Amino acid sequence: MKTSLIGAFLIFLFACTRKRDVDFTQTKKDTGYEQVMYVHDSIMPLTGNLFKLKQKLSSYELQSTDSLRIHIFGVKQIIEDADKAMMSWMRAFEEPQSTLPDSVRNAYYADEFKKISAVGDQMYAAIDSASALLQILEEGSNP
Repeated sequence: MKTSLIGAFLIFLFACTRKRDVDFTQTKKDTGYEQVMYVHDSIMPLTGNLFKLKQKLSSYELQSTDSLRIHIFGVKQIIEDADKAMMSWMRAFEEPQSTLPDSVRNAYYADEFKKISAVGDQMYAAIDSASALLQILEEGSNP
């Protein structure tokens, strides 16, 4: 039991701290808008993955111990937070007016690029955390 607890902890620690292999800075797009939309379009399909992972985790809740339920709840919250981050970013994003100076527009796009890239990192971390917990659940180990 102690070994499985340590193993589960290490899996979660690794899943939550590693950086995704995707380098959003290498978009090879011409404009700031295209760069921002490239990242958005790359990560938007992940919302479906997040929903499926959350459903799978929910299927284990009723048959789990209280301590395991706490882990499941925590990872489901990570998934919800990642999804909310994407939805919040999409609601807040607006293309700047074309009458603004290029320097202002470029600064806005650079800021939005950082924000949407951080959302992408959050989504990948949520997927990694859920996948790690599901692997433990499917193997029948209790963290």
